[in-house]
Amino acid sequence: FGSLNVYFDNAIIQGGQASVSVENNFGETVLYIPKQWKVENNISRAFGSVSEVGRYEGSSESVLYLQGECNFGSVEIHYV
Repeated sequence: FGSLNVYFDNAIIQGGQASVSVENNFGETVLYIPKQWKVENNISRAFGSVSEVGRYEGSSESVLYLQGECNFGSVEIHYV
């Protein structure tokens, strides 16, 4: 029943790949991700939403894997 904002704009992925686990129930999660990163969105949802705002370029070799679930809430992925 709350909200969470996570900023990855100054983060560096070491080794070329990283994963983030998102568990959202009845809340809102907003992820701010550099638009150069490739994103593999594997977040499942039940009566919730996962949306992307902006466009990603995927020009970097870095890959971010998103996994987890969103139930009765929302996850927003903002490319910055």
